[in-house]
Amino acid sequence: LDHTMAVTDKDSEIKRLQEIVLAKQQEMDNVSHKLERVIASQSKDLAEVRLALITQKEAALHDRERINALRLENLRRDNIIEEMEREFAHAQSSFDALATSEMNESSREIARRWQASEKWYEQRIDELQRKVAEMEATG
Repeated sequence: LDHTMAVTDKDSEIKRLQEIVLAKQQEMDNVSHKLERVIASQSKDLAEVRLALITQKEAALHDRERINALRLENLRRDNIIEEMEREFAHAQSSFDALATSEMNESSREIARRWQASEKWYEQRIDELQRKVAEMEATG
């Protein structure tokens, strides 16, 4: 009888231990499922963060491209402005030379006209003096 009770006690102990193991396995399964959900959620969050970072990198690259395009446009504009300034300086120099030439030409023309008018007046004075002399001679 003692042996039967000992076997029964051992059987109940084994059943109790099996129930404890089963309960622990279910608890571990529950924890495992919770962990899987947390990991899945974090993976989703991580994927969203990665996507946001990729989007920001793309936006930053696009901004850099726009900045570089604007810099290039500014350089072109600066080059055009420098070229226009050089052309203006050349045109100003040419205009100054032409104006100086025109002034010299104009001065020569004025001098030539002045001399022509001086000669004409001298001739006219000579003519008038001859007429006066003729009138005085004829009385």
